[in-house]
Amino acid sequence: MPLKIISMILSLAKHSVTRCLYLVLALGLGVATASLSKMTTLLAGAFLALDLLGLWSMHMAFYVKVGLNTRFAIIIVRITEAIFSIWIPLALCRTMYYLRLHEEHMKL
Repeated sequence: MPLKIISMILSLAKHSVTRCLYLVLALGLGVATASLSKMTTLLAGAFLALDLLGLWSMHMAFYVKVGLNTRFAIIIVRITEAIFSIWIPLALCRTMYYLRLHEEHMKL
């Protein structure tokens, strides 16, 4: 049982961290900017934590049969998925615009 929970947590963490990594790459870290602003870092971390906690509570309720309120977790996960699904393409478009504006065609 403990190994199953650890495996589930690592799998969920992989999903959430991968989504956050896509966001950081789309924001142009290392290509268009040297570092992210504190607000961007705070928001990405907050959405990462919400996504991980929501997914964890849903999986605990469905697979381990722990009595948790899954409606709230499902709403949180859907909202964070929507935010990441909108934020990543917008950030990528902004980074591409920045690179074209500064004529850094080799980085595109």
